[in-house]
Amino acid sequence: MPGCQAHEQEYKRLRRVTGSTGEARPVREDERAIKTVPNEPIPYETMNRLLNIFIQLLLISGIFGFLFWSAFTPIDSDGKNIFTLLLEQSIRWEFLFAALLSQILTQIMIAMRFYWLLRSLGLKCSYHNALRVNMYSLIFSLAPLGGAVADIARAVMIAQKNPEYEPQAAASTLIDRLLGLVILSVIGAVLICWTGMYARTEVTAQAFTLLTFIFAAAGLFGAGIAFLPFFAKGHLERVVEKVPLCGKFAGQFIQALFLYQNHKRCLAACTLITIPAQIIYGMSLFFIAMALFPTALDSIYHVTFHPCANLTTLIPLAAGPYEFAMEQLYVLYGMPAGTGLIISLSARLLLTSIAIAGIICYWIIQRQSR
Repeated sequence: MPGCQAHEQEYKRLRRVTGSTGEARPVREDERAIKTVPNEPIPYETMNRLLNIFIQLLLISGIFGFLFWSAFTPIDSDGKNIFTLLLEQSIRWEFLFAALLSQILTQIMIAMRFYWLLRSLGLKCSYHNALRVNMYSLIFSLAPLGGAVADIARAVMIAQKNPEYEPQAAASTLIDRLLGLVILSVIGAVLICWTGMYARTEVTAQAFTLLTFIFAAAGLFGAGIAFLPFFAKGHLERVVEKVPLCGKFAGQFIQALFLYQNHKRCLAACTLITIPAQIIYGMSLFFIAMALFPTALDSIYHVTFHPCANLTTLIPLAAGPYEFAMEQLYVLYGMPAGTGLIISLSARLLLTSIAIAGIICYWIIQRQSR
């Protein structure tokens, strides 16, 4: 009968669940885990972080897509583009080696500046460790948000060696970044006047001239304001310390920033070493151009282009803005489309190779010394 069959099927089902004795079978751990794990949605913070990374990658892809599309444009009646000319030109290795040495020397000098800033606040850090941290920051600068991630990584690595001086580590990293940007913008402003770029009527020349002059003036004005006696009395940090949650750290951070008012000799030395470092890096661009192309602009233009284009690194992207700016500057001075892209990418490749080689060498030395 249908009713009896239904009762019999229900009885068999209960026997499978409870066992032959009719007692309840214990639930296994894997069954309990499966039953109790809820289908939680992805947290908002994770979704927001993934969306930001996706947008940055999209912007970087768009910039490089446009630059490569422009570079493939024929530059003569034979249909040749900059990449065709690059393949036809044999590499002059002596200039490429000079570019490599120039970039190594630049990184040594920049690491020395960072080392001086750290030691002036009493942080424990050897020069070799400062150089290692600088090499790691070059790798981190390739991550999303670019220079911001590199600076955070530098501050964290220094704070790990100095846990009681975390605000000082963050302050030294910020001062190193600001000092480099201000000096670089001042160098760019001087070279713009020297080369006469300010007198050109093209929109590109006027835009880079105005941007560089604004950054140079703002940097010098901010440096002058920071040395006022008002900030040395601690009024600002006492106000900031009242902020909930992060007030204490922020107050100590601001106090560490203004401690550099008592280290004017250190700041002067950092300024003096930054000027030749940036000029040497600009010369590395000239050497790359001489190595890859049959003709190149005079070295003074390469040294001028770097400070102007470097201001775009304030845009929180790992790559793209600097290459775009360099491309526009080279085209402005009559070079074929794609010249600035190839030179800037070659410089980035050399710099990344130096960083990777430096990290590997440091790791090997540390391993052998144990």
